[in-house]
Amino acid sequence: MQFGIDYNRLTLLSAVLEKKAHVLLGNQDIYLNVVSRNKNK
Repeated sequence: MQFGIDYNRLTLLSAVLEKKAHVLLGNQDIYLNVVSRNKNK
């Protein structure tokens, strides 16, 4: 079971946002809230 998000995936996501959506994130702090739902069987 994996919790959280991979740092490299977050870096790639921010790079794509900068390139495609013209959102400048290089000088910003990024906070990510990850919600996980765990089902017990």
